[in-house]
Amino acid sequence: MAPHEIFQRQTPVATPDARRASSIPVGRRSQAVSVRLKSAVRFDPELVAAIRGARRILVLGSSGAGKTHFSMRLAEILDLDVIHLDAQPWRPSSDPSLDAEWREIVSSLSRRESWIMDGTYERSLDVRIPHADAIILLEHTPDRCLARVIERQKNTNDQPRPDLPAGYVERFDENHRRYVSHYPEVTRPTVLASIERYGPDKPVATIHTPEEIEPFLTQLRRAGISRLAHSPFRGECSVGVAVQ
Repeated sequence: MAPHEIFQRQTPVATPDARRASSIPVGRRSQAVSVRLKSAVRFDPELVAAIRGARRILVLGSSGAGKTHFSMRLAEILDLDVIHLDAQPWRPSSDPSLDAEWREIVSSLSRRESWIMDGTYERSLDVRIPHADAIILLEHTPDRCLARVIERQKNTNDQPRPDLPAGYVERFDENHRRYVSHYPEVTRPTVLASIERYGPDKPVATIHTPEEIEPFLTQLRRAGISRLAHSPFRGECSVGVAVQ
């Protein structure tokens, strides 16, 4: 797959229903689109199949994009372990010696046989992308990400998050707000440039809104069912097909 094809193939395909919705007068369009959304969003089947067969998947996006929850749902479908980079005891640092130790930890995790790894940490993408089989980008708007971060703060003040080290409390301060608000024009270009440089042939799927998540996961499940149905061992796997 040529580098330029990656970003062409990652976008959902609009069905005739979606195209018809675009001709509806503006006053009624939002309601029509929302009704048809789940049936209208369809990802490139070849891209979905590539992700279905991947054993190492990077999930990247802004803070508040829902990477942790998405990764856990993805792991259930693909039967892979999740590595939450936020949960690691070491973090990137301005101290070169500490940052080198962090990169070694990330490198060791990346060399594992299989994983879903969530966490953008753009300064370590050069270490992780070469090991990845596929990449999923959650590119929700800053407003939605900020709302999710604020809501997460309210809900987790008394309960530890599964993707953070024990005893660590997330603080939403001005730096955090600025990172989320400026992610599209500051961090996103760095992420895309890293993919282009270190993984130009990696399949990349972009999920632009939370509403696209369910159709994507549904299509991923169906791809697994189809693969089992056409397997020469399908008679032995009938129970697995029924479960999925």
